[in-house]
Amino acid sequence: MTRKPIDGPPRSDPAFRSAILELAEDIGRALARREFAKMKAAQGAMMEAANVIDTATMRARDFLEVVVQPNMQLALEEPQDWRHAVNAVLTIDALIGVIFAECQASEALKLPEPTDDRYRDRLAQECASYRIVRDLAASIKHGELTRGKARLVKRPSQVMPVTNQVGLFQTGDRLGGSVLIIALSAGGARRASNVIAESYRMAKRLVEQLDGATGENGA
Repeated sequence: MTRKPIDGPPRSDPAFRSAILELAEDIGRALARREFAKMKAAQGAMMEAANVIDTATMRARDFLEVVVQPNMQLALEEPQDWRHAVNAVLTIDALIGVIFAECQASEALKLPEPTDDRYRDRLAQECASYRIVRDLAASIKHGELTRGKARLVKRPSQVMPVTNQVGLFQTGDRLGGSVLIIALSAGGARRASNVIAESYRMAKRLVEQLDGATGENGA
């Protein structure tokens, strides 16, 4: 997927936003149907699209507001929906890459980590929920994680629906419904919407810190 640089604020470029969201929806539908070949193809296209985002096209603040926040909100409103959960997970993780790229483009903000993967590793140590998001996003990309670092999530099938019950039920949930949980490789499980919300808050704080360092107004 190739793309011309965006002229002006990305909020004025609905075609790019639409393309990103459509790819995320394709991934969610394919995952829900266990169509892993289609899922991997769409995920690859989405990552390629994310790779062309830099400070000349879409800033971290823009990606947060235009792409990530709407996906996160849908995942919280529909905690049983695979598509919304996958969209939120993939775009939160992509935002971390956008933040890294924006920092590395400035000598004043340059991070000590040489790669975005190393940066993700540090954030995963600092935020348990983001560690789950990082691992789930990687498992969606590759289908299954069999080598390398210890993973809390090794395959997308660890995301599963369960009947909403005591211990999972939250204000706003539908009575008698279901929610998605993430079964962890180390044992135990987390409600997917909670993992997404906590990871989003971490990423939002990073964007706010970046805005403060660059003098941008995040209003």
